[in-house]
Amino acid sequence: MAMKQERYKKQRKLFTDGWNSFWHLFFGIFSIKYQILIPGFIIYQLLDYTDVNLWIDLGEFFIGMLLIYSYTIFQNSRITNYKFI
Repeated sequence: MAMKQERYKKQRKLFTDGWNSFWHLFFGIFSIKYQILIPGFIIYQLLDYTDVNLWIDLGEFFIGMLLIYSYTIFQNSRITNYKFI
């Protein structure tokens, strides 16, 4: 019975795993420049598909990736839409 309870453990919240959460976010941010990190990170996470926090870890990665992606799009649109006098 103890094994059954362990299997249905509650998931942790986003960014509450200390350095582990930091690295997920960090790899998400750097995956914009180094796209090889995207499939590498996803395959690495899926190797342990029974992990309770699998979707949380992937979420932290994609949050980092989307944050930096939106930032670069915002910066590029500001630069290209600037009109000189």
